[in-house]
Amino acid sequence: MLKRILLGVLVVLLLAVAGAGGFAWYLHRRALPDYAGVVTVPGLKQPVEILRDRWGVPHIFAGSLEDAAFAQGWAVAQDRLFHLDLLRHATQGRLSEIFGSATVDTDKLFRTLDFHGEGRRMLERSSPQVRAGVAAYVRGVNAYAATLGGRLPVEFALLRIDFQPLAADEMMGIIPYMVFSLMDTWPLETVYERLAGKLGPERFARLFPDVAGGPVAAYPPSAEVHSDVILAGIAAAERLGLLGEAGASNNWVVAPRKSASGQAILANDPHLPLGLPATWHTVHLSTPEVDVAGVALLGLPGVTIGHNRDIAWGLTNLMADGGDFFVEKLNPDNPGEVMYRGQWVKLQEREETIHVKGGADVKLTVRSSPHGPLVNNLIKGETHALALRWTVNAAGDASELEAILALNRARNWSDFRAALRGMGGVAQNFAYADRKGNIGVQSSGRIPIRQGNPAGHRYRIGWDGSQEWNGFVPFERMPFTYNPPQGWIATANTPPFRRPAPFYIAAYYEPRDRWLRIAEVLAAKDKLSVADMQALQFDHVWVGARELAAKLREAYAAAPPADATERAALQLFDGWNGAMEVDSPAAALFAEFFPALFPEIFADELGADLARTVQSQTNLYATLLRQVLEGDTVWLDRVDTPQKEGWPDVIRPAFAKAVARLKQQLGGAPASWTWGRLHTYEATHALGRVRWLAPYFNRGPFPVAGSPMTVGKMQYPFGTFQVNHGASMRQITDFADLNGARVVLPGGESGIPASPHYADDLQLWRTGQSHPLPMDRAEVEKQMDGRLVLQSEGGG
Repeated sequence: MLKRILLGVLVVLLLAVAGAGGFAWYLHRRALPDYAGVVTVPGLKQPVEILRDRWGVPHIFAGSLEDAAFAQGWAVAQDRLFHLDLLRHATQGRLSEIFGSATVDTDKLFRTLDFHGEGRRMLERSSPQVRAGVAAYVRGVNAYAATLGGRLPVEFALLRIDFQPLAADEMMGIIPYMVFSLMDTWPLETVYERLAGKLGPERFARLFPDVAGGPVAAYPPSAEVHSDVILAGIAAAERLGLLGEAGASNNWVVAPRKSASGQAILANDPHLPLGLPATWHTVHLSTPEVDVAGVALLGLPGVTIGHNRDIAWGLTNLMADGGDFFVEKLNPDNPGEVMYRGQWVKLQEREETIHVKGGADVKLTVRSSPHGPLVNNLIKGETHALALRWTVNAAGDASELEAILALNRARNWSDFRAALRGMGGVAQNFAYADRKGNIGVQSSGRIPIRQGNPAGHRYRIGWDGSQEWNGFVPFERMPFTYNPPQGWIATANTPPFRRPAPFYIAAYYEPRDRWLRIAEVLAAKDKLSVADMQALQFDHVWVGARELAAKLREAYAAAPPADATERAALQLFDGWNGAMEVDSPAAALFAEFFPALFPEIFADELGADLARTVQSQTNLYATLLRQVLEGDTVWLDRVDTPQKEGWPDVIRPAFAKAVARLKQQLGGAPASWTWGRLHTYEATHALGRVRWLAPYFNRGPFPVAGSPMTVGKMQYPFGTFQVNHGASMRQITDFADLNGARVVLPGGESGIPASPHYADDLQLWRTGQSHPLPMDRAEVEKQMDGRLVLQSEGGG
């Protein structure tokens, strides 16, 4: 009897496990889209075809731009519905509706800056054609979502949320959000304040030669200025993969006389936070008005970076300082007033309610001066009223979306530049190539003209009108290059002007190492091929490492290290060319040595705490080390000793610390200390940051080559070697063969883990490969993996 009971229990348990497994399998696969068939939908003028190639890229053939936008929204919803919804909630400051109290600080920050409101106003001032395209895109998203019923992607089930149809303007906050994510204003201005106060005006100017302007700010900031809600809000967004370090990037163009094909070539790899799915969605749109292919921002119609039949374009961050903190003076007798240009004026106020999942609503009052929203309530211990003026709220006539869609239709250099005039907060270096063999670079975005102190790296006086923004630099004065005699142009987030610049653009640029390496490679060959471009995008030679390794060997030339491990470690640099390869012990050792060198050079001037703060800012310390390497060696001499120090005196202690650290971390002989043991990348999904969900959503970790200073950029936060930032896509266009244009994402087209296109680009991306992005229909059909026809309810 007992045996029969036990057998019955076992059967019930097995059935329960099977049922649970079956339900999990259903959840896993329920949102997989159909890429083939015929679907009747409302809102189309004519039938549209979506041909999916073997990498899942949608090639959309439509009779009008509006129908193409509808189909693009449909295709994006097929692949990325959850991430569309996540971005909707993020840009509207509504993450707490999904994630509860953990993201309240993020919502406060994003509501205060009003990404959604700024985007909505941008849409309102756009042309009827652009508004119609946005509306059609949103209709396409909603039309696809309506077909799912209860088959929403698995993230909706895990978070116990539903998808609500999008309104026409709901994704427009993505543009201000992206501008914010590329700005260094928040962390860097406080660091510059502290550096200027510590070093004095002359030494500060020597250390930051790209910064001009007066030495005195409106007031010295409090020491706690960034132990605050602002950074807490940013950190919460980073944990979801929604924000990261400000973007760097590479792009270059090669003229026909330097090209192996005899036509112009453009290469671009914008650097952004990495994760699954990728930032971009690859797409090809073919209509009678436009035929364009490339990558698009989620939530917006058209192609953001790519090429049509006549021109190609690619972006790098101009690094423009597009925001300033203004110290405001509130009326002590009426706190609802602020002094502006010597007069008391009313503060604008709006009330925000943040709904918190599992908790009480949070009320937020946002007050704004004529300069912008007051952010001091987001800063712990801040007693002054601080307003943020940034180009997004100041450029009231700009429309980035209008500019992007104009680029899609541009036919020549003149059209290209005309489109870029519409950019406001998006300050970028746009590389250009065309089918006639012309190449160029044009900088975009609004650069403020600052009265009083012309630089923007310091807090500004807000009450008397002495330090106002006085319009923007005219577009005609913005940096540009067209058909230079050398036959190539490259940008990599370095200053666009020779020093001294004619006007202030930024207080921070990326170190020159990537640009130096690109220039070295492009200049070395008479004829450059697409294969050369692909190899250069994945190049791992760190120019500064090559130079410093030589100085390191010189530092020990007279007296080799006494320690046997240090002697063996030093030999790793014999014949090393600075390549940060996975199997390189020299790369691993140099990666530890480089950050150890900074405090040896600067801690005596800055103090240990400020030196650590500088090192915590993305590549700022590397920029300063590059300056010393290029000849500003006064910083090598310690201020706290009577003797005069030089390179050996800072190199030896830094090297000893690096060797000791690797010996502790990796053990064994120095020859076993390979870079790939330290330097890894895990492709992480927003929910994959939860440990028990990581095996399902994430891919990796993998050992990876490169570094923050190599063309094949693999950025990691200070204090770790785990990569979180790099090429958000790679794209190469040769006008000799548009069907052979190359593209790759650091993941895949789909955000659905069950999809074969969830991470099918990842292996290509991490090994420096790519796949074609054809334009001719016949070539698309050779790679076709599905044909979906959308037709209107009337059959048209």
